[in-house]
This record gives sequence, structure tokens and C-alpha cells, in this order.
Amino acid sequence: MEKQLSINNLFGANQLSKWQQRGIKVLDKLLGISKMNALYCQHNMQGLSKEAFADKLLEVLDITVNGEQAILEKIPKTGPLVIASNHPFGGIEGVILARAISKARPDLKVLANQGLKLFEELQPYFIFTNPLSEKDPRNGPSLRNCLQHVKNGNALLMFPAGRVSYYQTNKKRISEHGWNRIIKRLCSIENASYLPVFVNGQNSPWFYRLGRVYYRLRMLMLARELLNKDGETVHLDCGFPVSGNKISSPEGFELHTE
Repeated sequence: MEKQLSINNLFGANQLSKWQQRGIKVLDKLLGISKMNALYCQHNMQGLSKEAFADKLLEVLDITVNGEQAILEKIPKTGPLVIASNHPFGGIEGVILARAISKARPDLKVLANQGLKLFEELQPYFIFTNPLSEKDPRNGPSLRNCLQHVKNGNALLMFPAGRVSYYQTNKKRISEHGWNRIIKRLCSIENASYLPVFVNGQNSPWFYRLGRVYYRLRMLMLARELLNKDGETVHLDCGFPVSGNKISSPEGFELHTE
């Protein structure tokens, strides 16, 4: 049977009742996953390497990336490296940055939302976590894997906000959620370097409006937000790498989109 994209892939459930199967089909359609699956099958993306899949996905969505070369020139080619990025879209920036940074650092791993498990081909890039539930027992091993990965002299990309940028009433703008303190712990690893990356862009107005009604609606819209980036140009920027021990607090590197 030809592999399909479905919300069922996130849970690994193999035996479902007829009613459960129908319910998943409805969810796939509502969340935009059915449309994504149609593109996945139409362009023969099943079983590609992670690099080829990322390239094909960006090609299919006709996404142009600017600023990649400037980042590649600043990335330390060896040694433990922590790369932190803002999180404006909730999915496609993970693919864009993983593909770009891995050209300079093939040892790259990305701490990512488990929603990206939807794409089996991309899974070798990722260490998965559940940012919406700090008490999820799977988060502990994931964070320990990140720490060990950097201690072993490798590169790690993470989105310290843990969730997509959203409209914050107290700031009266779209902004990052507070950064997780794990970024400071990672930077404290001996000989680690820190590189801040910025991805410019926003989701659709509806994403922010529904998120103000109920924050979990943002998660339900992420597949549709990935698809509506069709034809867009995504601009990347970054600072210069600094010694991780110079990072005093994650709040000092808060990023936001205006």
C-alpha cells in the first residue's frame, strides 16, 4: 500500500475501528493534511532522503529562500554549536533551516515539534518534543539527547520559544513566547558556540485571530499555514557566533516579528 500522510501517523495507531478511521479522515480534511497528502503523492515524495525531500517540498511550494549563504559563512564548521531561531510559521522554517544549516554542519539535529513526525522522510533531522505539555514524559529524554548531542561536539538547532509567534495583548504585537531556559544550559556546555538566527515572516491573519480565541487552535492550523506559504520568499538573517559562556540569559536574545 502506498504510504500516505495522515494525522494517524503522529500517533502510530495501526488498528483503528471503522468510526475512528472515518474520524481521522474528517480531521485530515479539516486540518489541510489531505491536501498536503495529495501533493506528497502527486510529486512522488515517498521514501526520499531527508535532503531530497526538503528540496522537493520547497520546490513544490515554490518557496524562495534568501540569506542562506550569509548564514553558511558564519556557522562554525566544527565544535559544539547551539543555534537558536525565532518561530514565525510553526513548521516550514524548521525544514528551511535544517536543510540550509546541514550543508555546513551535516551533524545537525533539530529539536522540533512532534507535529513534524507527519513527514517520515524528514525525521532523521529531528529530535522531537511536545512544547505544549512540559510534563510530557517524552520531553525529558529528548532534552537529554540534545545535551548529549552538543556535548559530543555536534550542532543543534532549536526554537526556544517552543511555540509559534502569536499576538500578545500586553505587547500589542506579534511576538515570541518566552524562551525556555534550556537554551542557557546548552550554551554552558564546554567550548560551545551560540549563533542566533532570524526568520522573517508571519502567518495569515486568521491564524492570529483564532489563536486569540483559543491558543490550541494555532496548532490545528499549522498544516494549512504551511500550505499557504506557496510562492513566498522567506528571508533569513543571523548574528555572529559567540562563545556560549557569554550568554547571560535567554531573555537577552528575544526575537519578534513586527
